[in-house]
Amino acid sequence: MGKLLFFLLAIAILYYLFKNDKRVEKVGEGETPPPPEGEDMVLDPQCKTYISKLEAFRVKEGDKVHYFCSPECRDKFVARLKG
Repeated sequence: MGKLLFFLLAIAILYYLFKNDKRVEKVGEGETPPPPEGEDMVLDPQCKTYISKLEAFRVKEGDKVHYFCSPECRDKFVARLKG
């Protein structure tokens, strides 16, 4: 009786662990994954990753502001604009 109870409990635990496994979204090659919910995120135009707007490096081009994940991405983008 104890072995049966243990087996049923193990199955119930595994069921609840894998029941919400659908949260992981598959992203195809070359696609940018969507930003996490609940944060103000922006897309880095250089490396195509999402970053927090508060932590991003900024470059203003006319009326438009571009946001970058790192100084390296920012510098590459600026170099591309100049040349």
